[in-house]
Amino acid sequence: LKNLILTTDTLHHKFFLKSIVDLTETIIIYETKKLKFNYKTFHKYKHQENEFEKKFFFENKIPKFRIKKFKDLNEKKAIQYIKKLDFDNIFCFGIGKLKLNFLSSFKDNKILNFHGGNPAFYRGLDSLLWAIYKNDFKNLYTCLHYVEDKLDTGNVIFKKKIKFDNKKKIYELRSINTLNIIKL
Repeated sequence: LKNLILTTDTLHHKFFLKSIVDLTETIIIYETKKLKFNYKTFHKYKHQENEFEKKFFFENKIPKFRIKKFKDLNEKKAIQYIKKLDFDNIFCFGIGKLKLNFLSSFKDNKILNFHGGNPAFYRGLDSLLWAIYKNDFKNLYTCLHYVEDKLDTGNVIFKKKIKFDNKKKIYELRSINTLNIIKL
């Protein structure tokens, strides 16, 4: 099988890619747009998370991949480019919402999304953090689900519990989720 991976340029996504590129024929496309808010969203633990992932995943030797980049995967030029590719499945990990124009262009392909969180309770961005904020540790999951036009509503194919206890640091959460994704 030939898989198309839609993701972004972050350390944990690079580790995911490094873990699977030797196992399956893989085409990689990065989405480069950044979400902007009218308020501050940065927290100091993000620096800790970055440093932890460099050491944990790569021992500070970060791999490079041959990748095509698009600002927004819903753009016409991105869809046209992807239509020319030969692949069996599309896997999404950490990208923005795929809109109906994208989904309808690839309705003959399986489009699957790796989601950190239990989509029955937490959808969209930072779902694991919302579960922790609400002290809802029973809903810390990593899921693989089908993509639909509504955010994180597709049928769940696999679900794996995230083991996160009071001995773990918040900056380790994303790496634990990534390891679960690789297992899925």
